[in-house]
Amino acid sequence: MDVRAALKAALLLGVLLCAQAQEAVYSREECPVLCTNEKEFETPLPEKPKCKDEPGARIQDWATVMLNQVKNNVKELNPPGVGRLLGIFSACVHDAAALGSPKMTPFYSRQQKKANDLANFEVEAAIDGAAFEALRSMFSEFDSFGLVVDFMRDLCGSSKVPKEGGVDIEGTGDSNGLKVTTRPFQKGELESAYEGDDSFALGNATCRDVIAAYTSDGFDTIGRPLPGTVVEAHVPFNEPQVKPGVTDCAAEIKSLDRWQPLCVPVAFMSEECNVQKFLAPTAREWHTFGLPSGDFLRPDGPPSFDTDEAEWRRQAFEVVEFSANLSDLTKMVAEHWADGPDSTTPPGHWYRIALEAAEVKELDLFETAKVIFLTGISLADAGVAAWDTKITFDHIRPITMIQCGYGGDLVDSWVGPYQGVAKNREAATWQPYQATTFVTPAFGGYISGHSTFSAASGGALDNFFGTAYVAPKCRRITEGSSLFEGRIDEGEPGFVEGLTNVPNKGPRTTGYAPATDVVLCWTTWDEAVEEAGISRLAGGIHIIADHTDGITVGKAVADLVYEKAKKNWM
Repeated sequence: MDVRAALKAALLLGVLLCAQAQEAVYSREECPVLCTNEKEFETPLPEKPKCKDEPGARIQDWATVMLNQVKNNVKELNPPGVGRLLGIFSACVHDAAALGSPKMTPFYSRQQKKANDLANFEVEAAIDGAAFEALRSMFSEFDSFGLVVDFMRDLCGSSKVPKEGGVDIEGTGDSNGLKVTTRPFQKGELESAYEGDDSFALGNATCRDVIAAYTSDGFDTIGRPLPGTVVEAHVPFNEPQVKPGVTDCAAEIKSLDRWQPLCVPVAFMSEECNVQKFLAPTAREWHTFGLPSGDFLRPDGPPSFDTDEAEWRRQAFEVVEFSANLSDLTKMVAEHWADGPDSTTPPGHWYRIALEAAEVKELDLFETAKVIFLTGISLADAGVAAWDTKITFDHIRPITMIQCGYGGDLVDSWVGPYQGVAKNREAATWQPYQATTFVTPAFGGYISGHSTFSAASGGALDNFFGTAYVAPKCRRITEGSSLFEGRIDEGEPGFVEGLTNVPNKGPRTTGYAPATDVVLCWTTWDEAVEEAGISRLAGGIHIIADHTDGITVGKAVADLVYEKAKKNWM
């Protein structure tokens, strides 16, 4: 079955299953059997490390600390920036582990001889030092960094005593990726956070070697320009949207092939709005590991209104069809993959999947380090490749394609939260299935970051584990727990009698979602990758070309990273 046929089948499946009277709606025929075991269900990201006495637990614990930092500071980050920090963290941990393994060679660390010369080199202490140094370089300016310090002080019961004042670092920045920040490490800073622990100090030094390689591109560990780095801000071709929700096509749109900054409402139904700025416009310049350059995998481009209007319109109308057939299942698929169940962004979501796969397979410390290296580095390289393409083509999003390309037509579409799908609405008012304070991402559509990140990480896991999905395979989304249309009862903010407290009775009816539990499941990495990418069409923020070309680029990134990485593993 080709991609277009699979797309139509997925859409139809959602309608049929949601029309059936059953206790739960399942995304695949295998789910009712596959998801009978509670161990097969994804679990929320723990707020604190588990501190289990298992082979790869130390890396799992530090990764939990790291993902919580992403979650707590997600508004200050952007998707390729999260990919970058995951890559740096993973390289730091991998190279620290490699110092203690005769079957692994570090990629960036220059500390191997010193480790060999130590009488009692402790690999877990080196991992502690490397992980802490990575997180210090990324998050020390944020209030949540105290949680990293708390974990470092305890280290799951360790008796180590940190040096006083050894964890502070200056830093400034904002969320648009263009403000200059101080360099992450200056001369005279402490070599180690712990007194008399040479292994921990070598972990610190190892991570500094990784950071030096990455920041040689002129950007800090989360992608902000360093002093002296000249950056060029993105200048939109089209005029920004003035009125939230509706584009004045004649006045604002110069080209139907280019991205328009939307004016995103500050609150539901508010006329006050903030104009988008293209996030991470410099990501194409960032350091890569397997990718020779940001443009190495650049695809040919999306359908053009100017040169192939028929194909441009056909792909735009596919998104209209998705909106017209939204069901509880397709809505929950869109929400699940939107930024991950733990709000760690799409790269963080896939990184958590990799960690859970390593835990399920009971990998030891060194194999866990390999898995997170492949996943984290693939995500970092994928962000660079995707954003090179986004900047190059600066392509229009579906909301503008539909409102301005089909502005005089009547279409069936989702009306808004709790309102269901309605017939014969003006295309000029069409909205994607997203939060009203988000609408659509603040960067061009082509290629899909979701599809690129998903294919890169899914490809990395396929290369390591094989085709079968070995992480927990199921996700239950309970009745009324939708992110956009969740149940609201009397006395709660936003309550509307007979609307927010009653379940919908199908795609074209009002009420909260989902009306019954929805269970998603996956049996192969490719199934999850495809669903993650297609979810963005259901969510109304990508066309099929964004997805298919993103998948191609992401898979190629994963293979480039794997071919280079395996040379350092015996």
